Amino acid sequence: MAEVHEGICGAHQEGEKMKWTLSRKGYYCPSMIKDCIEFAKSCEECQKHGPIQRLPANELHSIVKPWSFRGWEIDIIGQIHPPSSKNHRYIIITIYYFTKWVEAIPLKEVYQKEILDFIEDHIIVWFGVPQTITMDQGTVFTGRKVMQYAQSRGIKLVT
Repeated sequence: MAEVHEGICGAHQEGEKMKWTLSRKGYYCPSMIKDCIEFAKSCEECQKHGPIQRLPANELHSIVKPWSFRGWEIDIIGQIHPPSSKNHRYIIITIYYFTKWVEAIPLKEVYQKEILDFIEDHIIVWFGVPQTITMDQGTVFTGRKVMQYAQSRGIKLVT
């Protein structure tokens, strides 16, 4: 697969084209299309130099908080392929609505403990206890530990 994708005659083909080339050379396995797509997605050169995915522009809606220490938004980016040299596969990111300040750290795995440690170390210690934290409905954000922590600190969780 590596030879077809990036070898002497390889042209860093995307998954479908790679599968077609392998089939023409007589190779087959039941999960070949899935394997080829995953292989192409994990190629660092393809990620750096591949085409930019363009989405139609949507109108932006700014969230304005009139007073400081009112609201933050938190989310997880990932799973990132390939992982970093230290095996980090996720990024936890938070945005402070009032100033648009961003805090982010890499994570190897995402558990509720990491979320709570991040909120404590990167939001509360530096900026104080926020009134609200907006998050999506991912299980890591809606779990019992996160809910209990927010309730004990008087933080309103908005999904």
